[in-house]
Amino acid sequence: AVSAGDVLVRFDPRDAEAARDLAVSDRDAARLEKGEAERALVLARDDLAAAEVQADLRDKAQARLEDLATKGLGTAADREAAALAASSAIQGVLTRRQSLAEAEARLDRAVSAVSRAEITLAEAERRVADTILRAEFSGVLAGVSVVEGGLVGRNEKLGDLIDPEALEVAFRISTGEFASFLDEAGALLPLRVRVEFAAMSAEGRIERAGAAVAAGESGRQVFAVLDRAEGLKPGDFVSVFVTEPELHGVAEIPAAALGPDGSVLLVGAEDRLETGQLTVLRRQGDTVIVSLGDLAGREIVAGRTPLLGPGIRIRPVREGAAEEASMIPLTPERRAALVAIVEGSARMPEDAKARVLAELGRDLVPAETVRRLEARNGG
Repeated sequence: AVSAGDVLVRFDPRDAEAARDLAVSDRDAARLEKGEAERALVLARDDLAAAEVQADLRDKAQARLEDLATKGLGTAADREAAALAASSAIQGVLTRRQSLAEAEARLDRAVSAVSRAEITLAEAERRVADTILRAEFSGVLAGVSVVEGGLVGRNEKLGDLIDPEALEVAFRISTGEFASFLDEAGALLPLRVRVEFAAMSAEGRIERAGAAVAAGESGRQVFAVLDRAEGLKPGDFVSVFVTEPELHGVAEIPAAALGPDGSVLLVGAEDRLETGQLTVLRRQGDTVIVSLGDLAGREIVAGRTPLLGPGIRIRPVREGAAEEASMIPLTPERRAALVAIVEGSARMPEDAKARVLAELGRDLVPAETVRRLEARNGG
């Protein structure tokens, strides 16, 4: 048994730690490059500002010489030199702007490199943390197949951690039965269930249904969460009893009374048979639960045979009548003859004689007992 947070497996951390150390070094280098790029950007801005001031001064000097030329002062060579100097200053401003753009791009690349390095470092630290596998919840281990120093492949299963207090039971039902588990909106009802296994039992509720039906299967697979699963283990085959919503206007009849098409034989006027149609809601063992509809209060044939059909007149044997018909009265002479048969039998055990004589002493005697005794005596 393990508790939540306990160490389950330790992997060799040396490769992961080396990768993490390299990631730390790359991040530090990226941060240094970012700092240099920031300082270079400041210098490029200052250089551009100085070039713009110089260009402004050259432009003003050229303007003064042009003004003097209008007054007949200065020479053409001076004016030409001033114009060349102003043009050179403008070219210097453009060069400084190009340098500033390159410095800004360098800083952007440095910021991106720092971000990538931090992501790589976070991934490396996660891999180092993954070299220790801890239990996410309390439970018991099963199917552990690793040894110290062994190699573990990618996606290899090392074992199972099972929470014995959080077991589910999966069971399959028919599509018709599944429909009774749904509410009016089509959502699965959280019905209560009882699970039995040997002498153990547990309570729970329906949690969900399978999302799809696998190839070759039918019906629906339903999952129920158990409140307490003491004594139960994964893989146990259990019996599941579902407390379904209460049904109204239904009856439980023998499955033998139902035809393949859901029809039943009804006892009509003059004890002649008629056919009726019922809607089957549930099938449970040798009985079915049906919706009565317009047939409420009618008598049906409990056991159908190929000889029975609509229009045939029958002699109904209703519940309780069969037991009464099996008991018959005896005349004193017939009773005395039967008693003599029992008392004169050498093969009948004494306890059996006592039981049969007790039956013959009653007012009504089982017809089967009378038949056996008279057949034994040849009468």
